[in-house]
Amino acid sequence: MLLHSTVEELMGKPVAILGNGVSGQAFERLLCSLGGRAVVLDEASSDGANRDFGDVDLSGFDLVVNSPGFRKDHTWITAAIRSQQVQLSSETEAAAQFWKGKIVAVTGTNGKTTVTGLLAHALCSGGWNARVAGNVGVPFSDCVVDSHSSDDWAVLEVSSFQAWNLSRMRLDGVIWTNFDEDHLDWHESLEDYFASKWRLIELVGDAPAVIGQEVAEAARSFGRRLPANVVVVPDSEAEKESQHLTLGNRRNLAMIRAWLRQADLEPEWLDLAMRDHVFPAHRFALVGERSGMRFWNDSKGTNFHAVVACLSQFSGKVWWLGGGLSKGGDIEGFCNRIAPRISRAFVFGQTGQLLKGFLSARGVPCICCVTMQEALEGAERMAVAGTDVVLSPGFASFDQFAGYADRGIQFEKWVHGSAVAEPAYHLSHTPNH
Repeated sequence: MLLHSTVEELMGKPVAILGNGVSGQAFERLLCSLGGRAVVLDEASSDGANRDFGDVDLSGFDLVVNSPGFRKDHTWITAAIRSQQVQLSSETEAAAQFWKGKIVAVTGTNGKTTVTGLLAHALCSGGWNARVAGNVGVPFSDCVVDSHSSDDWAVLEVSSFQAWNLSRMRLDGVIWTNFDEDHLDWHESLEDYFASKWRLIELVGDAPAVIGQEVAEAARSFGRRLPANVVVVPDSEAEKESQHLTLGNRRNLAMIRAWLRQADLEPEWLDLAMRDHVFPAHRFALVGERSGMRFWNDSKGTNFHAVVACLSQFSGKVWWLGGGLSKGGDIEGFCNRIAPRISRAFVFGQTGQLLKGFLSARGVPCICCVTMQEALEGAERMAVAGTDVVLSPGFASFDQFAGYADRGIQFEKWVHGSAVAEPAYHLSHTPNH
């Protein structure tokens, strides 16, 4: 059963927290600061804490709070939903019950980290106190503990993992950048992935909300009717932004500017923020030259949409480095989309052989390697001066790396001639969540 009462009403009994990771620990701190009590459950616990939610007497709880690491088909989650005794809430929504200020939720297949940080920066440039939290790695609970003012803003990056079970969260704004297939290893279908993010549109009510052109098209395809307050920002708006930025960032700025206008705030705050804003690392950046070729780092491109957007930045064909851990989706269709944009491919990781088969069928010369370093060395052996070599993997990094940042760092080290670490994981490795 999802959340129907307020968290404060349900704190008469201890609160069950599923997961002792960053989010779970943060909500436990918040709960303690409010005088509440927690029982933490974690399958990987090594300190004697409860490990199995199924062994716990649910009559001892009114509220169960889950971290975003739990799949919605996890047995603990399904047990909580089926139960008539407890209510289930995400850490984000539970924390939001105690936030006194305003909340803007940012989501999208790509661009949400950039938009979240830049919108918060713009609000600060306008004289407001704005905090960034959510999927960026800072649990909302920690922000709530530190803030006691109704004038504060929380700009939350919200992933589909965090949005699917939102039911009572108050939102003062939404920005939904774009939509394309992703995380289909987690969601039941593309429509299920869309529906998770659509929860934000349902919760925002009459508050300002802007969505990208792709989101509007997806809504129509799934039979969703856009509320009157939702403004669609066409791709053409990006042309009004600085041509020195990538197309993706021009679209991000257009989304933020449109939301500021709709919220009756000053779009010029965004220009002030841009004077010293630093964009997230490992997103479409020129690393340097080696063997006469230019090497580009887009390791943050972990889905198909991101790769297509990256490759569209180049007027000519490039050498593409891609592969990694599959998240589901139509890999053959993805290869069909990118084949016209690449003249040679060097693929690696769990999906390497599959990519080679599909790209070779489209007439793209393709070399399959075990590791990214082997792919880079292969590209250098075939070096052609003036070629753009682009790492935009299209897949998760966890088959060989600790994360996309680790992958990007190893890429940059190789380009600059530094020692490269051995892959952190075997090809058979998959993350727990």
